[in-house]
Amino acid sequence: MILYDYPASPSSRKVRIVLAEKGLEYERRLIDIAKGEQRSEAYLQINPRGKVPALVDVRKGVGGTERTITVYDSTIINEYLEDAYPDPPLMPADPGDRAMARILEDWADNVLVEPTGVLFGQYVFTSERRRNNAKIEEARMHTIELLGRLEELLRDGQPYLLGDYSIADAAATPSVAYAVQFGAPIHEVLPKVSQWYTRLKNRPSFDA
Repeated sequence: MILYDYPASPSSRKVRIVLAEKGLEYERRLIDIAKGEQRSEAYLQINPRGKVPALVDVRKGVGGTERTITVYDSTIINEYLEDAYPDPPLMPADPGDRAMARILEDWADNVLVEPTGVLFGQYVFTSERRRNNAKIEEARMHTIELLGRLEELLRDGQPYLLGDYSIADAAATPSVAYAVQFGAPIHEVLPKVSQWYTRLKNRPSFDA
């Protein structure tokens, strides 16, 4: 199994977390998006969308013959991993909870990532002299506002977003990690999210 990724990409981090949760061995190949390597002809043969991550797996198909499977888009990759390697399961058994896991994953990928992406851009890709402090503070407050949704989900004292750990937790982890790293006051104003984040950090997959 080969994962083409960029270390700081939230989508790549999300997939590495799921790979770690499932205990799967794989080879990592760096696609340096800062250098535009995702648009190289060689990589576009793997992922025509020109984004990271992409996964190449070799499995036995019908009749026992080996088949090379190429998957891209972090959500589709994680669903493939759940289908191909179902133990341990990272999707709830209940259909309603499975739907909610997908909704939360989509929310993390397309909504939560916006303000945390601003923070990442300001701290990683912008020199200290040129940082926009007003934009940074606005992104922090927007992040806190969005994470209020998770504070509500966790109100019943459940350890993870849907009770047991799932792909919803894996999908939210990268953005929440960046929010904490770049100064969003999660620990001060969102106690249940803070406790949940501590549990995430204590899982071995967090280091992935």
